[in-house]
Amino acid sequence: MKAGTVLKLAAPRYIDTHPPHLREDLIKQLTTVFSAADTFNVELAANATDKNLSTQGRAAGMKRVAASALAKLNAVETTTIKNLTDRAASIEKAMLGKATYTPPTDPAERISHELHLQEIRGQLRELPSSERLSVYLTTSDPLVLAAIESAPMTLSAKRPDGSRRLEPFIDPEQRTTAVLARAERDDPATVNTLREVQSLREVYTLAVNSVRKEILDEVPEATSKPALTVHTG
Repeated sequence: MKAGTVLKLAAPRYIDTHPPHLREDLIKQLTTVFSAADTFNVELAANATDKNLSTQGRAAGMKRVAASALAKLNAVETTTIKNLTDRAASIEKAMLGKATYTPPTDPAERISHELHLQEIRGQLRELPSSERLSVYLTTSDPLVLAAIESAPMTLSAKRPDGSRRLEPFIDPEQRTTAVLARAERDDPATVNTLREVQSLREVYTLAVNSVRKEILDEVPEATSKPALTVHTG
């Protein structure tokens, strides 16, 4: 199977399932990956038919051609995909920051408020972690949300050997999902941007990985950083 075969089959669907304002970037980035695959195919074929090359020379040529293509794919990962990863993380961090509990500034009010939150946490600690999560996902009470979101680590239920360990008050990934779900109601535009960024990152990652696999299937011993060849005169 030539490099780029899977991507050429999948690309139309990738493009059609994204909104029009994202398609220009999609086409641009997928074309970059296609170019790496096509160049690899052409150069590999030329290397295979070069009558001036010995068996060793042809093997070395295959590695050089593959290494060059893999380096181009790596560049897509370290620039385009990394930038999307960083942007998604930044958006998530900002949205989680909006949901972070901010205590009252007045000292007396803050003490009373913290005592109230501690009382709520004390009741919730009596529940299994799955039930604490269920409360968090279903409540709209701002005090309960604040108590859970500002809670420190807590002891787990006893394990079969009788031991206990510290664990998050609720599952961090589930908390993020819940925060984003609430944010979607309050700030749907930002959530939509986050999903678009994540979707582009997923598409480019799939594209790079599919072409990389096809290259390595053809030249299993290839690396993106081939050993230097010493030429002797």
